[in-house]
Amino acid sequence: QQNHVSIISEKKEFIPVFHDNHFFVLHLKIKENQIIIYDSLNKSFEWLIDLFQKYKKFQGYKFINGFNQKLQNDSYSCGPFSMAII
Repeated sequence: QQNHVSIISEKKEFIPVFHDNHFFVLHLKIKENQIIIYDSLNKSFEWLIDLFQKYKKFQGYKFINGFNQKLQNDSYSCGPFSMAII
């Protein structure tokens, strides 16, 4: 028997992501079949949703925008916003 932890076996997991010179946070709520995207720039994440839905485990998941507005007015405070979520 292997002793390992998989993020998809946990009930809730926060994952900081750095993409295209920007930090944001994914909140995986496995039990609820939801992924909440916390992005202080409130960007479009269709590319991320498409990527997740390629995997059978995440098909049917609901993707939720954690922030309904742009919170960041500069190009450098995404890290602190992301850490505040975690």
